Amino acid sequence: MRKVEIHTSELNFYCLVCGTQNVGENGLKNLCDHLIYLGINDGGPIYDKLKLHNENNGENDPEDVIMKLDDSYTGLFCYHPSSRSLVVYIVYSFPNIAG
Repeated sequence: MRKVEIHTSELNFYCLVCGTQNVGENGLKNLCDHLIYLGINDGGPIYDKLKLHNENNGENDPEDVIMKLDDSYTGLFCYHPSSRSLVVYIVYSFPNIAG
């Protein structure tokens, strides 16, 4: 998976392919075909299209689970500037632009 770190207090994120607003100030807003995961480091998944957190997967840490995805996935790791302890993970599938 390709990892992109973002330091921001703004939590409005749009799909880079179709333009759908997936994340708003209150969390999950709209789904699109490209969004596959939304979660936080201290609470697990909010949306998990691929069921990455399943009973066969013994790892509970969201970062460990999503980092095993291949390069057709792009993960946005969002850190608030005043607190790096809370991380929001937004993962998209962009298989046609992998490279």
